Amino acid sequence: MLLLEQFENLTLHPKNAARLKGLVLQLAVQGKLTENWRRQNPDVEPTTELMKRIEAEKLVQSKGKKLKDKNLKPISADEPSHDLPKSWLWCRLGEIIHISSGNGLTARDMAAEGTIPVYGGNGINGYHNTYNVEEQTIVIGRVGFYCGSIHLTQTKAWVTDNAFITTFSKQNIHRDFLVWLLKATNLKEDENATAQPVISGKKVYPILIALPPLAEQEAIVARVEVLMQKIEELEM
Repeated sequence: MLLLEQFENLTLHPKNAARLKGLVLQLAVQGKLTENWRRQNPDVEPTTELMKRIEAEKLVQSKGKKLKDKNLKPISADEPSHDLPKSWLWCRLGEIIHISSGNGLTARDMAAEGTIPVYGGNGINGYHNTYNVEEQTIVIGRVGFYCGSIHLTQTKAWVTDNAFITTFSKQNIHRDFLVWLLKATNLKEDENATAQPVISGKKVYPILIALPPLAEQEAIVARVEVLMQKIEELEM
């Protein structure tokens, strides 16, 4: 309950709004924002069933071929940092997402009169007259100061090679939950402090995450959105 107590204390001071947002995400990905929801929904399908569907979907997409090895090690007993609700599951990020680099586009090659937003690691950094994604897409900053930052593109956008395009099972992972989950996750946890900040699948895929059932993912999104709106009001 310590995180909940911290949240209540921080709400007394508007200057703590930024810390509040981080705390909300911590509470969300640990299942602490949806304790009442679970009591009201005791028979929700567990995440183990969701993961079976994701694996089956991957097999169909690969046309029965052996899936590419992401070198994901089994989860050891000492890795989890806290207890999970019984319907949740510890898994590695590489089990639920795939990342691929966007396409190179320099500022000089952008179309000055374009209306398609161009996303790099820091969000929109220009406009173009064509796109390489045609639905709202989660992008992850790949290199430099904005390495590990998370953005959700507009419906049509161009994602540069300074960012990763994130794909996942839309039938089993709620997109907005995944956005909050990634924002709550330190994607640079193995970063070398002496080198240029950069992330890759090799670094991101092994990261341990706690995954709730799909129905609870939706409940978490609804709860987080309400709390984030309250924090925005606190900042005014």
